[in-house]
Amino acid sequence: MEKIKNFYKLIENYSLSNPDKTLICIDNQNLSYKDFINETTLISNLLKKNGITENKKIGLIIPNSLEWYKIYWAAIRIGAQPVPIDPQSGELELNRLMEYTDIELCFASVSYRNNNILNTLTNIHSQFEKIQKYIIINNEDISLPNENFTLYSDFINENPNINSNVFNPDEEHLMSLACTSGSTGNPKILSVPYQGFYDAIVDISDYLEFSEKDTMMIGMPLYHQGGFGMGMQVVVKGGTVLYQPKFDPINFLETVQNKKITVIQLTSTLAKILLSAPNFYEYDLSSVRICYFAGEVLPRE
Repeated sequence: MEKIKNFYKLIENYSLSNPDKTLICIDNQNLSYKDFINETTLISNLLKKNGITENKKIGLIIPNSLEWYKIYWAAIRIGAQPVPIDPQSGELELNRLMEYTDIELCFASVSYRNNNILNTLTNIHSQFEKIQKYIIINNEDISLPNENFTLYSDFINENPNINSNVFNPDEEHLMSLACTSGSTGNPKILSVPYQGFYDAIVDISDYLEFSEKDTMMIGMPLYHQGGFGMGMQVVVKGGTVLYQPKFDPINFLETVQNKKITVIQLTSTLAKILLSAPNFYEYDLSSVRICYFAGEVLPRE
């Protein structure tokens, strides 16, 4: 009998044997395997209450955060397709990406770095009638432009009054849509096949001999397919993955030293930044057994 390839059920199994183990940590905020299951189940029930079912799309315009991770997996849990979008995208890019997708529910941060996401969505939302609601991730009370917008704090406190089952994908199911500029500079949408992605993640994880003892530190953002995918290579073995809200070389090195990181994943550009950090050679990086690179060619030096 062929093994069912289901990321969510795999994580669910680890949550039964190691419920309090940290699955993901971002900015010193931890999400355990048990809490991952509980919170994504709640969010997926709320998504279903809001009309999101199998193959419907939800937008994620959010930087690295536990909210990103939980919402992403809540969508996958019910067979919906998350569409992560770079939170640095401006009005022109968002216009194009929204036009190319069939997003029906959109989660967004108020801002990221110098980009005011809420203002941009306020300017363009009337062009996309299919998007029923914009749910804004908020750390404090903010004023919203109209009834099309709601606060995440209100969304998450709703009573779903509904239970959703874990979706079992077939060979044709698409897991998500990845937004990329590629080498042309024009936004494109790439379909990520569930079974193919599952096989790739498990194969690389096996090849690199990752295990539940590994803790991986990643320099890339979650909203890049590579950044998300690399982290999954440890999660499928029951390990722990760490991200930063945004890349900071000193904080990165301190985290590797203090958390006894065993695996580091970087692009060559980020590696150059780390090597240029003051007192780089004074950090204790002896716990690291693998450092590997993706996204661009690693220069000889």
